[in-house]
Amino acid sequence: MSRSYVAVPDDVFPTTWQVRNGRARRRVTVPDFATALALVVAIGAAAEEHDHHPDIWFGWGYLEISCHTHATGGLTDADLALVTAVERILAARW
Repeated sequence: MSRSYVAVPDDVFPTTWQVRNGRARRRVTVPDFATALALVVAIGAAAEEHDHHPDIWFGWGYLEISCHTHATGGLTDADLALVTAVERILAARW
């Protein structure tokens, strides 16, 4: 079964996210590696729940999340839902 996606305009994404070239990206500064790793795990769990998986880079003191829909090459409702979930995680834990 294939999933259908609905394209969304760039301006509906939170201003904490940089939207360019069909991707939404956010960099987060954290106090240490353990915090970055904990956030990556929490975001990974949300990605599994949404069946939509971002690219994540992290290291000591930072993590960077990038969302887009591979099937469309742009931003869709699935990205907006995941970005919203990530924002909730960051608000609750950070």
